[in-house]
Amino acid sequence: ARQAAKIEALDTVGDLAVGQMEKAAEGGNSVAAEFINTPIEAREISEGIYQATGVANAQLVTTSAGHILFDAGLPTQAAKQYKALEQKVDNLNLSHIIISHSHADHSGGVKLWQRDGV
Repeated sequence: ARQAAKIEALDTVGDLAVGQMEKAAEGGNSVAAEFINTPIEAREISEGIYQATGVANAQLVTTSAGHILFDAGLPTQAAKQYKALEQKVDNLNLSHIIISHSHADHSGGVKLWQRDGV
């Protein structure tokens, strides 16, 4: 229940952030406002490998020992990416999170995904 509340709260905050970017871009030609609206959806890109799209993608590799998340996306989109992957993959229990580098579009969603022991 606590994780579900956390996801819903982050989803709401993400929507507010996107709304503020769109509002700031009104009347102007903002590439950032268009970019932040990249659709978020999950798809299986290879057997057992899923991708949640967005400004930054998050990849999930399913294994018998637990799922591995490669890059965690932006904090403003992580909740939507989580929900999209949750519809494609049963039991999103992670064993590991691997971050390719420290930029926010790769590491920003870690707090949403991280659990004890991950």
